[in-house]
Amino acid sequence: MTNQTPLITGTSTGFGNNPKVEFENHVQRRVMEIRFPEGCHLLAATDVAALKKAWMSSLKSWHSPYTCLIDLRSFSVHPDALNDFNKMLHFFKSFFLKTIVGFFATEGNASPVNMIVDSPSVEGNHPHSFWSALKVPFEIHDQYSEARLKLGLDRGGALTRDLGDLRQRIQIENDFGAHVMEISFLADTLLSSKEDVAILKSKVTNILMQWHTPYSVMIHCLHLSFTDEAKVPFEGFMRFLKSFFCKEVIGYAPKEPKEHYPFKTYRSRHLAAGSLQHEGLGAGDKANCASKTTQKLENVAAAALQKMPSAKD
Repeated sequence: MTNQTPLITGTSTGFGNNPKVEFENHVQRRVMEIRFPEGCHLLAATDVAALKKAWMSSLKSWHSPYTCLIDLRSFSVHPDALNDFNKMLHFFKSFFLKTIVGFFATEGNASPVNMIVDSPSVEGNHPHSFWSALKVPFEIHDQYSEARLKLGLDRGGALTRDLGDLRQRIQIENDFGAHVMEISFLADTLLSSKEDVAILKSKVTNILMQWHTPYSVMIHCLHLSFTDEAKVPFEGFMRFLKSFFCKEVIGYAPKEPKEHYPFKTYRSRHLAAGSLQHEGLGAGDKANCASKTTQKLENVAAAALQKMPSAKD
């Protein structure tokens, strides 16, 4: 771990006196979450520029329209920064951004006021003036759970994770339509031992029961690196996957030079997905774990029919 307070995507960026921003991408649902663990107070054009830079860094993973779910629990924009803030929103609307959905509070907490501030040190008390001053509309929900439900995300989502725990940093999404399992890491992760690989294998194994046809694995490598000691057990992990219908393991957006990874990497998610889209299912019927059992039952049934006396008898 290189950051004491790990970021989900992007880099640590200063917004006034609040230097943390986190991005989490739900690729299958086409939702990007933006959170500010210590609040976000945009006081000047430089703060807006810093947020825009971090947001752009996260967009390296996106090549299709997405919705932004943004944390407004402690969020404010100074009048001096409002024009730049509006320009930033219009900029992202031209780069795949469909809708912005915000939430004010988590369950059990009163909704704090979120608005344009009248000075750098005092938050105003006019939330309606904030939203009316924005030229790109937000869809606002009081609760985080309401916003997630609206966007089709799982109900078990939480705003905080123990990112010091490797297992909690691992995020796995299945796209059954595209026959892809996607693995990403919510903070900088160094796989340094066979024990680390075993944790990854354990979490993936829990997901494997959902697959009954061939699939490929795409690994988001923006936060992933390896030691030489971990590469051998990781190659064993890939052989394990291939014994359970996995056709290929590839990575994208590598943090390190491509030679660093024990699998082929691509510069972007778009290129990685493109390399898989023409492969098709191949021997899907053979890989289906139910097909062999079904065939045996069909053989037994056919044999029984042959033994039955005919109508003439």
